[in-house]
Amino acid sequence: MTGTAINKKVRDRVYERDSWDGAPCCVICGRAFPEVHHIVERSRGGQGVEENLVCLCYRCHRILHDTEDRSMKETIAEYMRKYYPNWDGYDLGGRK
Repeated sequence: MTGTAINKKVRDRVYERDSWDGAPCCVICGRAFPEVHHIVERSRGGQGVEENLVCLCYRCHRILHDTEDRSMKETIAEYMRKYYPNWDGYDLGGRK
């Protein structure tokens, strides 16, 4: 397992954190059956830690990667700051 892989326990905690009514949901649109997104991409050193992971549905995940949509990024940042007040998503690359 590499440093960027998502440990099952970490994935479960992300699903729990990003759940609405007991089911994991996309933090942008609320759709069920989300994927786990690395905020700092693995290719840029982003790690598989809770502070660097967020649930996104397939559609939002593709849009974010294909367009680098700033409003989506800000929605994610605001969401993450609710749980991690000092969160700075751009400071997560290379974290162990």
